[in-house]
Amino acid sequence: MTMTNEQCKHPRVWPDGNCIQCGVLATMFPGKSDAHVVIPRVRSLTVIGRRWFDRRYGNTYFSAKAFINGEIAAEIGYEYGYGNHFEDRIVEQLEMMGRLPFITRHENGSRKGPISLLCRENGVEYVCTVSDVARKKDL
Repeated sequence: MTMTNEQCKHPRVWPDGNCIQCGVLATMFPGKSDAHVVIPRVRSLTVIGRRWFDRRYGNTYFSAKAFINGEIAAEIGYEYGYGNHFEDRIVEQLEMMGRLPFITRHENGSRKGPISLLCRENGVEYVCTVSDVARKKDL
C-alpha cells in the first residue's frame, strides 16, 4: 500500500513504527493517540556533495544536498570538513529529521555500518557523488 504524508486513522502501531493495519511506517502525532502521519517508503537516496580547498589556510569546506525518492529532503550549506564528511553530516541530518527509519545503531550510539551498506540491506538505491570546486562561491 503506498501512502504519502497522509493522515492515517489507524490508532495502533507496531514497536518498529509500522502501522498495524496499513503496514507502512508511521510517526505518531504528539498528544494524539488515534492518528499518525504515514511516511513514504524510502526507495532511493541520492547525496550530492561539493568540496572546496582553501589554499590560504589549508582547510577543506563542503556543501551537500540529499534527495529521497527524487525530492530534496535536506541541505547543508558551507561547513568545514574533508573527505566524505559531507556524506556523514547529511545522513545525520536526515536521521534526526526521521527520514531514514532503517538506520540502526549500536549501544554506544554509532551506526551499524556505513550508509551504503544499510541502504543495500534495506532495498534502497543509494548514490553518492562529490565534485571538487575551484571557488568558494561554487559551493
